[in-house]
Amino acid sequence: MLVLVLVLVLVLVLVLVQDDIWMSKPQEFNNSEQFMFAVISD
Repeated sequence: MLVLVLVLVLVLVLVLVQDDIWMSKPQEFNNSEQFMFAVISD
């Protein structure tokens, strides 16, 4: 149950971060791999 909650929170954070990145830098993240790398390195 706790794992499920953690996964849901992680997904929510990723969605919010993705929206913020796409809003500010739409041309730098037209590739999902580039986006994931940016999230991991950030």
